[in-house]
Amino acid sequence: QRTFQTLLEALASTGEIERDARAALFRSIKEAMQRFDWPCRFELYRDIVKKCKVDSIIGAVVTLFKDDWWRSVQALGMDDRKALAEERTRLIDILKATLSGDVQVVDGMDTLTAALNIARLVALATSPAGAFLRAGLRRGASPGAVDLDALLAGVSQQIDFELK
Repeated sequence: QRTFQTLLEALASTGEIERDARAALFRSIKEAMQRFDWPCRFELYRDIVKKCKVDSIIGAVVTLFKDDWWRSVQALGMDDRKALAEERTRLIDILKATLSGDVQVVDGMDTLTAALNIARLVALATSPAGAFLRAGLRRGASPGAVDLDALLAGVSQQIDFELK
């Protein structure tokens, strides 16, 4: 995890890299991370989100999570409730890590946008798994559910505080 985080941080902080070269390097790092099996890759993504303090990196990693996670969810059927529950737990974990308030919000628009894109994807999901996943975003709706409303209210309060 530290190796990938260090590579991403170096990529984000080195100003002399041309835009096309930066994009190509990011794709190479992304492809290397995607060589890991999904459960391991999720842990890699989550750990980077929890430990990194660079908004553009967190936002990019959350977007990678969203894309990989959604592919995994789409491959599951409603009859595999255990696997679907694992994916819902991953969703909850990444949203908690992303919206926990550890990133300065004024500088955290990439992170917030990526997290809200995940929430929007789940909210608009018309697949049979959609309702099951949405239950994980409402406090008390299912065991281990995250209170998305409370997390977003906390982000809102943090924004108000930072803008004062």
